Amino acid sequence: MKLILIILHLIFFAFYVNAQENKDVNNNIILNSGGHSNVLIYLNCSIFEKELYDIDPDTIGAIFAEGDSSYVSRTYGDSPDTSLIRQYFGEQRDRGVLFIFTKDKIQPLPPKKLRQYIKDERCKVVFKVDNSPLTNNRIELDPNQIDKIQMVKDFKLTKWDTGDEDVFILFVIKTKR
Repeated sequence: MKLILIILHLIFFAFYVNAQENKDVNNNIILNSGGHSNVLIYLNCSIFEKELYDIDPDTIGAIFAEGDSSYVSRTYGDSPDTSLIRQYFGEQRDRGVLFIFTKDKIQPLPPKKLRQYIKDERCKVVFKVDNSPLTNNRIELDPNQIDKIQMVKDFKLTKWDTGDEDVFILFVIKTKR
């Protein structure tokens, strides 16, 4: 039953993201759910302990979901789960993790600047490309295939087992399809 609820919430957020990109859809869809969720909400690099309806949808600049058990099985199949979500959220990941960033936390980035960050080995980076899992592996993307890049500086993740905090630069990349 919990898995079904998580899947329904993730589907709900897919519709919400679509609403942000498609102005014909009701932009207030997030408010119509009553705001209750079993998903772990990570708002601007902190776990958000309140309800979803406490977040003003007009302030959201980027949103994506990761890490529930069905997501991991679809992504990794029988292979071991090596995702960053498991490393940082441990078993909480089984609830699913919804990453939400407000407009003031993100900034657009041209592809040329992205290449500079990728080449700088001293820079700790994390990538979210379309629906792929979060990864800290440096990526190669054709600049002509990139539709939009959003950057979150000071993207903090705390390891669930040790409490150690790592700070990254997160790149949320949408490619042309």
